[in-house]
Amino acid sequence: MGSRNPLVAGILSAMFPGLGQFYVRRWRKGVVFSLVSLVTVGFGVAGGAFQSLKDCSDAGCLGWVTRLIVLIIFLPLAIWSILDAVRTAKRQEREP
Repeated sequence: MGSRNPLVAGILSAMFPGLGQFYVRRWRKGVVFSLVSLVTVGFGVAGGAFQSLKDCSDAGCLGWVTRLIVLIIFLPLAIWSILDAVRTAKRQEREP
């Protein structure tokens, strides 16, 4: 397995979780990070769409909860993806 640049791996994961894992050839991890990220972002978009329908008397009743859930899930996931991609690339550099 060829070594990968840890900086590139980190930048790719910062662009979207899972891209760095694909770059370092950790396919399953890349799929998991990407799918969880897509579902989380989709949930946030859907929540924003529901808010725009103004189904509730308070215009912000759903929007802030949805955004909070997305932040609680997506931000740690993104940070984890970056750290994992960089760590994996560094580990690959050390392998013979």
